[in-house]
Amino acid sequence: MNTHSNTNGGGAAAPQREKVTFATNVPQILTLEFNPPTEARDGRFGDQYMYFLGDGKIMWADPPLHEEIVRSGAKAGSEIGICKRELRNAGRRHIQWEVGLVEEEPAQPPAAIARPAIVSAPRATAPPPIRAGSERIAGNLMAAALKEAIEAVDAMEGSGFNFDTSDVRALAITIYINATGGKK
Repeated sequence: MNTHSNTNGGGAAAPQREKVTFATNVPQILTLEFNPPTEARDGRFGDQYMYFLGDGKIMWADPPLHEEIVRSGAKAGSEIGICKRELRNAGRRHIQWEVGLVEEEPAQPPAAIARPAIVSAPRATAPPPIRAGSERIAGNLMAAALKEAIEAVDAMEGSGFNFDTSDVRALAITIYINATGGKK
């Protein structure tokens, strides 16, 4: 984390936000502080959109990523799952962004534990459904990995282990990496 600080004209130091970067095929879950921006800013390599995120982070999104975030229906306070995928077509590489909302499930009986569920926005060119457990998911591999992680945590209920959202996230990332073949 960057610990440098800026001064805000009055001499008081304001900490710099940590810039979010995306490694290929590694999903991240981020929380929007504000609604998606409506205007692009001039970036080093063209237009970019500045997102303020929870935990003192900032993200600069190129137009394709911004469009996916807007398409997902994300707004201030939303948790979103983002994965940068590298695809090859006729020997040429290109980037495809996978973006989905992460929401709490509807109200459950008090004995049940609220757990995250991912809701993906419809895509013009949606990938084919993927197998996750015994159900089919019309979505993306990140959604399937999150579903598998949630099912694994549910299976451990009553075992004495205490799980929180960061445990589910870590398990989902592990499942995702294994499903995509790990390091290549």
